[in-house]
Amino acid sequence: MLEFCSPQAHSVPMSETGTKILGDIVGLLTGAGALAQSARSELEQKLAARLDALLADKTVSREEFEMVREMASLARQENIALKKELAALKRKPSKKAAPKKAAPKKSSPKKAPAKKPSRTKK
Repeated sequence: MLEFCSPQAHSVPMSETGTKILGDIVGLLTGAGALAQSARSELEQKLAARLDALLADKTVSREEFEMVREMASLARQENIALKKELAALKRKPSKKAAPKKAAPKKSSPKKAPAKKPSRTKK
């Protein structure tokens, strides 16, 4: 029974056994690293696809953005022109805007216009 526990019972020296164990551990860690890397790549792909799907519903294309930006610019220019026109109209007195009340008419009879004397030579 003591033969199993003795170092002479093993045909592989202790240094080679330790190296073999370390080699196995390194192999396991390498495999685990590769597995973790592939899992990470797969997760990144799934998250990127999910993010693209979410953003596709809530974002506009570059063409649509440029078109709306141009429309806003034109509306701004039109607004400025209308403000200038309104300011000019406010400065200019309007004849129709505020009619003056006429003085009350007298009820006296109208006189015929006076005739001018004619200048004829006699």
